[in-house]
Formats: sequence, structure tokens, C-alpha cells
Amino acid sequence: MTFPAVFNLSTLNGTNGFAINGINANDYSGTSVSNAGDVNGDGFDDIIIGARSAKPNNISTGQSYVVFGKSGGFSSSLNLSSLNGTNGFALNGINAGDFSGYSVSSAGDINGDGFDDIIIGASWADPNLSTSGQSYVVFGKSGGFNSSLNLSTLNGTNGFMINGLYGSRSGASVSSVGDVNGDGFDDIIIGAFLADPNGINSGQSYVVFGKSRGFSASINLSTLNGTNGFAINGINADDRSSTSVSNAGDINGDGFDDIIIGAIFASPNGTRSGQSYVVFGKSGGFISSLNLSTLNGTNGFTINGINAYDLSGTSVSSAGDVNNDGFDDLIIGASGADRNGRESGQSYVVFGKSSGFGASLNLSTLNGTNGFAINGIDTNDHSGVSVSSAGDVNNDGFDDLIIGASNADFNSISLVGQSYVVFGKSSGFGASLNLSILNGSNGFAINGINAGDISGSSVSSAGDINNDGFDDLIIGANRADPNGLNSAGQSYVIFGQATGSTLPSITLAVSPSSVTEDGTANLVYTFTRTGVLTNPLTVNYGITGTATNGIDYGTIDTNVTFATNSATATVTVDPTPDTTVEPNETVALTLASNAAYTIGTAGAVTETITNDDTASNVTLALDYSGISENSPTNFTYTFTRTGSLTNSLVVNFNVSESATLTTDYVQTGATSFSSTTGRVTFAAGSATANLVINPTGDTTIEPNETLALTLTTGTGYAVGTASAVTATIINDDGTRRQIATNGNDVILGRSKNDVIISGLGNDLLTGGANADLFTFSNPNQGIDRITDFTPDDDLIVVSASGFAGGLTATDVLRSNQFIIGTSATASTHRFIYNSGTGALLFDRDGTGTTAAIQFATLSVGLALTYEDIFVS
Repeated sequence: MTFPAVFNLSTLNGTNGFAINGINANDYSGTSVSNAGDVNGDGFDDIIIGARSAKPNNISTGQSYVVFGKSGGFSSSLNLSSLNGTNGFALNGINAGDFSGYSVSSAGDINGDGFDDIIIGASWADPNLSTSGQSYVVFGKSGGFNSSLNLSTLNGTNGFMINGLYGSRSGASVSSVGDVNGDGFDDIIIGAFLADPNGINSGQSYVVFGKSRGFSASINLSTLNGTNGFAINGINADDRSSTSVSNAGDINGDGFDDIIIGAIFASPNGTRSGQSYVVFGKSGGFISSLNLSTLNGTNGFTINGINAYDLSGTSVSSAGDVNNDGFDDLIIGASGADRNGRESGQSYVVFGKSSGFGASLNLSTLNGTNGFAINGIDTNDHSGVSVSSAGDVNNDGFDDLIIGASNADFNSISLVGQSYVVFGKSSGFGASLNLSILNGSNGFAINGINAGDISGSSVSSAGDINNDGFDDLIIGANRADPNGLNSAGQSYVIFGQATGSTLPSITLAVSPSSVTEDGTANLVYTFTRTGVLTNPLTVNYGITGTATNGIDYGTIDTNVTFATNSATATVTVDPTPDTTVEPNETVALTLASNAAYTIGTAGAVTETITNDDTASNVTLALDYSGISENSPTNFTYTFTRTGSLTNSLVVNFNVSESATLTTDYVQTGATSFSSTTGRVTFAAGSATANLVINPTGDTTIEPNETLALTLTTGTGYAVGTASAVTATIINDDGTRRQIATNGNDVILGRSKNDVIISGLGNDLLTGGANADLFTFSNPNQGIDRITDFTPDDDLIVVSASGFAGGLTATDVLRSNQFIIGTSATASTHRFIYNSGTGALLFDRDGTGTTAAIQFATLSVGLALTYEDIFVS
């Protein structure tokens, strides 16, 4: 897309730029505008706008606004009242009549924390009595901005105040100056055009050095001593040096940023012809003040206006590298020059070079090789009232210029204002350029909207606010009437775009078609562009799919940049290994539209991350099948998993019961538990998880009660135990008789003459006080442990039919059927008690061929006899 010869600000529609509306009548928003750098560290350039007469804290306290950049999605206009901390924020002046926001600028990164900072001037503030002026540095940070910030809250950690000298109007001009002393920290400059260092209103500028820490809540400019900064003194009374101040880039190519200062009332070639001064940066050696009269070509040089009342130095700025020779250039505005009619205005570009600067340069000597003049169009246009580098608006590799003519009339509309972009190029500059010949190929004009708007009263590069690879512009019209509000002020952002060439087409492909999440291969998305490759190009894209960016694969940005001379750029999707069993996941990238290119691949480009994890197998077991309800013993359900233990795992189960939760039992260990469902969680690294059921003792006569858990399906595991696992709470109230279940049980007698009937499994039996019967129906049902068997008191009862071996029912044993020892020693021996181990065995044929079977364990060393065993 090509810029037209004339661009009307009324055509801004969100795709080519947008308008920014002041809030209240007579705010004069757009008094000053500037690129703010990247204040919030999101990768997008931001902008700052001053509204000198806004009333956030009183009449004309002034207000400034930071608007955050973003990738696309701008509407045709933005109301500054809608700033909410996420899209930008307001900065409120302190006292009535301060006119905070009279000047605004990026401050670079003055504290070296990686975030760009901002500076705001309030030239009518009174920190050191009448109109001493005050400036404010606000530190950038990563997020956490509120919708507004009161400058009175600056405390040294979030920014600081800079106090001027009595009556000096400090802060009328402010700017970053880059790194003047080469210490790695950006520095700032503040102008006080009514200061009196060499006569009344000779003017003074102040450079404050950046540093990593130790800023106090406020500093007085009177304390600058050469180590923390220095003053720059105007030459003669009423010169008004520092009417404008700016970074000059590195004009002499020595690796240090330089400074430019304008003095509009200086009279080198007639009254108020104006004068500007370049001060070279250097590594240390600054004293507390520098007299501009001492500039000699080695430490800087003077630039003289041409004719009386030209007001050269009205506005000054670095011009970037307009002719692409590797040296930064300057631009100086002279709004009172009469080249094409009285006060038509004129601007001057001075080319940088490595050496050979004299002590002074007359702007009348510019001849196309050392620089050139730019002539305003009509009488009273005041062209050059504002000047700035525009960055590289048309992305041709050359820095461009922007010049404001706030009083220009267009199509008979009075004081509508006009601005002009002049494109940089490698050669072919004449001694002068008439702005009237801009035709879209060498630059273009920008028309204000309504009469009296004075569009172009402030101009600046906006950086790349929409991150499309093209530098953007910002223009202030502080007397515009947006939303019907008289002089609320309006600013305009114009997006950069390619000139004189077809936009590149972007296509997108991916390979391979799929990768495994724990494998070594990655998905590689390849972006390909057509057309000119001589400049870098940033392409935006959206990310969708079922995989999560930053979790299922390494974090990727939503844009990719083609390197200079490269036709391709790649984005690598590196799957994150895990042990989670999950479905295959997709990654989809979709090209996003942008003014810098066209989309050659419509729709999402999608490929797959294949799951390669197998599910854990989860089984469920119970330590005891039944427990007497008044026993201190608890049930423990043990969940066991196989496979990877790296991650935690949640397992589901159903609950069925005749026992009642909280009444008949309580549980511990479950993540959640109800009368119908529950969950347990395996800790990372653990192969088991336990759920404990604690029966509630009572005196209620009731049937045995049951609780059954059944594993159910879930994410990341397979069910290894399909059937219910049941626990029985054995009633022990109102009865002497307790019957074991078909598993491992814990039975506790009730201090009565209890009858405890053994079942299958290895049971733990306790009779308690009094004479108890421990009944066994078969020797092959497991090995039960009787914890408190007392000979001559308790009795072991065995079934004649179940045990066999010639036992006689309804009788005690005969003496020759019992022995204390380790095995039978006679054919008649049937029961063997090992007093050393407590084992109680049954041998059907004594010393015959059938092996003895242990069916119980008693305490060791008992005086057990045949009379302690009864056959039923």
C-alpha cells in the first residue's frame, strides 16, 4: 500500500490509525505528544499525551495519559476517559495552575530495570516558589498499573520529582537524551527557558544522569554537581535557551549520545533569528555546569538561524539517520521564518558526520551535502512549530521526518493545521525542499479535521504501537473539539505502511504431521513471505487447539519476525513430556491480518501431539473383612497403582452401605467422601493411597452392618479391581455370640462368657474377661490369633465333622490326643501346642503321613492341656 500525497485525519478507521479524544472541555489534550517506549514491558511501544489544562485535582493541574500499544484491535477512536490500567492510565498533576503535561517524553530506561520510563513537565508548578517548575519521572514496570496515578505519590521507588529554580519555568521542555555519559543508563534533559545563569531569561537546561538505584522522592536541580548531572547555561539575556530540548542521537559517531537545545530568542543573525546548540556526549569528565558559549567544535557546536525573527530552535529533535550514512542527523524548526510568506516557517536537517564540525554552523550554508532546508507552504503556517524523527514509517530502511504547521489552512479551513512526513533516502537531497511538492513517493501531507484544531502543534514518532513492523506517528491537535467538547483536544495515531511496493504474502505450513509428547521431535511451523526481503517483518498469529500453550508445550509468542534478507521464519512447538494419560492434543496456528502483509494461508494450520502415556492400573484391597464395632481396630482400604508415579492421581469409587456415615463409622484419607461416592488422591511419587474406616462404638443391639467400595473409572487409570470390597462392622451388643466373616476379621468380646465363631481368613480374636469359647469349624480356614486365651477358663471348641481325625463329638479330648511340642510323637496325637511359638496345630493321623495344619496362634508358654479343647 502507498501513502497518498495527502492523508486526511478524518479517514482514520482503526486499520490505518485512530483518534484519541480528550476528556473535558478546555483540557487541551495533545498539547504535547511523544513515543513513551515500552512502559509495561509487553513488547509493544506505548505513547504519552499531555493535557496541560485538565482538572483531575483542581483547575489546570494538568493530566497526562499513557496509551498502551497492542497487536491489532484498535477502533477508530479511543476516549482517554476509558483508560483503566490494562489499556493505559492517566497521570494526575498535583496543584492548581501547575499545567502538568505541558511537555511529555519517553525518559528511556533511566533506572536500568529493563522497562522504559516517562517524564512529564509542569512548568508552572511552585516547588521552589513562583513558577520554579517541576518535572516527574515515572518508572515503567510489568503490569499492575491502576487507571490513574497521582504524581504526588512518587516516592523514589515508583518514580521521582525534579524541582526547578525560582521563576525558571523548569519543565517547559523535557526529553530523554539517550546515554550521554556512556555509563549504560539513559539520561534525561529538562529545560528552564526563564532561568538566569547569564542574564535574565538567558535560559538553562539540566541533564540528570540515570543510575540503577538510589533515587530519592525528589531532587533539586540546584544540586547537580557533574557526577549526578550538570547544567547547561544559555549565553545572553533573553535568549530563552532550552525553549526546546531533545536527544540528538549520535551525530558525530563516537558512540555517545548527544544533546540539542533550542534558544528561539537568541540573535546571531538578527533579532530573534534563533540559535540551537549541540552538546557532544562523552565518558565522564562533566563539571557541574557548561556554558554554551564555550562550544568549539570538539565538545559541541552552535547552529545559527538565518534571519531576524525566524525563531530558529522553536522545536529541535534527532532526525534519526535520514540519509542512511550511519550517522544520526538533526532537525530544527524555525516557525517564524518567511521563506514562502511571512511566518510560513522553515525546518532544517543537519547531517551527522564523524568529524569536521566547526564551532558554529550557519543554517544558510546547508547545500544538500551537509543538510537541507524544508520550506513551509503558506503565510502564517508556522511550519516547524514542532519537528521530530518519524522513525521508518514506510519501512524502506531510511528514517523519516515529521514537521508540524499548526496554523496551516487547508481548503479554506482556517487554522485546521497540517503536518508533513518527509521520507529519508540515500542521496539526491537538494539544498531545500518545498513541502508543497510532497506526492506520496517522497513524503505526504496530513490534514487536520476542523477549523481551529491547530493539528500539528505537537508531533512525534509513536514507535511501533501495533507491532506490525512499521513505525507509526502521533500528532496533537490541542484545540480540537471531540465529542462536542470545546478544546478538549485530540491526538491522532497514523500507522506506518509500505510504500511503492506490493505487500508481501505470508503462507504457513507445519511438519511433521504429528509428534509424541515424550519424543525428541518438535512441530516446526514455517512462515514464508514473498516480495522484498531487505527489511525485517513481524507477522502475528493466533494460537488455538486442545493443547495449552506453556503447559502442554513450551511457551510460544503470538508473533514471529522475519530477519532481514530472510524469506522464512519458524516457530518451534516443543511438547512438554509428562506422565498424564490424556487424549491426543492439537496445536493450531492461524495467521492474523495486518496492514504490513497479506494472508496467503487462510484458516488454522493444525497438527497433533500424540499421547504416549499408559494408564495406571489401580487395585483395591482391605486389611480386615470384619471388625467388632467396639474394637479399637480400624479398617484400612489400600489403593495401589502401577506405572508412573511422577504425578498425583485422583481415583474415583462408589459407596454402598447398610452402615451409616458419621453414625456407624467415620473416615479419614479420602479427598471427598459421601454415602454414595468418593475420591482418593495418590500423592506424586506414591504407589499407594489409604482410606481408613473407624467403626463407631455403641451399645445399640443391631444387625451386622456393611460398607462396600467399588472402583469406578476416571482419568489416567484403569480399574484393576472390578468387584466391590466389603467391610463388615460386627455387632457386639446384646449378644455373647460373634461370628467372623469369610475374610480377615478382628473380633473383640464384651467381658461376658463370649462365643466367638471363627470364619475364613486370618482373624484376630480377643475374648476379654470371663470364660470364652473360641469355635473353629475346620482347620483349613486360616490361622487365627487368639490374643488372650486363658487355660482352665477359656475353651477352644472344634467341630468333629469339620476336623475329622477320629474326634468324638460332644466330648473333651482324651489325654493321648494332645501334646505340647513341635509335632506329633504318637499316632493318637491330634492337637499340638508349640509353647515356644504359640502355634496350635491339628494333625489328623498323628505320626502318619498327613501333615499337621496350624489353625490358631495362642500366647507362648501357656499351661495348655487336652481339657482346654472341646469337640462339638
